[in-house]
Amino acid sequence: MHRLILVILFLIGQTAFSQEKGLLFEISGNNIQKPSYLFGTMHLLCEGDFEMSEEMISKIKSSEVLAMEMDLDDPTIAFKMMGKMKMKGDTSLSDLMPQTRYDSLKSFLKDSLNLPLMMFQKTKPFLIYSLILTKLLPCKTLMLENEIMKIGKGKKVVGLETLDFQMGLMDKMRYQLQADYLLETLADKAKSIREFNEMAEAYKKRDLEILLKSIDAEKGMMADFENEMLHKRNLAWIPEIKKLVSDKSTFIAVGAGHLGGEKGVLQLLKNEGYTLKVIE
Repeated sequence: MHRLILVILFLIGQTAFSQEKGLLFEISGNNIQKPSYLFGTMHLLCEGDFEMSEEMISKIKSSEVLAMEMDLDDPTIAFKMMGKMKMKGDTSLSDLMPQTRYDSLKSFLKDSLNLPLMMFQKTKPFLIYSLILTKLLPCKTLMLENEIMKIGKGKKVVGLETLDFQMGLMDKMRYQLQADYLLETLADKAKSIREFNEMAEAYKKRDLEILLKSIDAEKGMMADFENEMLHKRNLAWIPEIKKLVSDKSTFIAVGAGHLGGEKGVLQLLKNEGYTLKVIE
């Protein structure tokens, strides 16, 4: 179950690299004037777990536009997110767990983050989970998207979808299920760290078969959510990507699991007549 929540958090899904090996691809063909690039990212890693090659850095610098799942360069994004963190309706965290587990969560937040649980009483459990995970890991973490923007500083940054849409995805998974994952993580912190490290190792090797096995074990729980998290979004991104690459050379970074498989972004772009070449 830990693996499933990590997969969802990082937006790395069932079809990860079932057809292609690699993380960075060149997009050409369809009469576009300049090549663009598609990179599969893992949204949270320990510093030093992924070193960008000179080739990748050069592709970022030579591109005119950076495209992410969201526009992370938006200076108002933190403010906007604050308004989207709350659960819908009257549900509170205390409604989703026994008092003893609630007290355990309260102690962890106070001792590890120096934050009162009352601050999170209406917060979606998914978001609390992601906050706790960064504190559980024995390393300084980073987002590859932020590193890409540092390298491409000054370039235009665009989002393939809105914050409203991404935050709305969390409402499609029952809050009780989110809370159960959160509590399981606190109950077995060592297991959560171990499985995160295994996923990171698989990512670094650009061979994510371990994720396939993990998700297959959780197939029943993932089936309904998979279509919302992956397939529908992949289809919605294609028109946006087509507009971007037809106009300017664009470096596109999305969760790695969106790339592979028959319904992945790589195949969908090929279906539109583009040529995708593995760079690394």
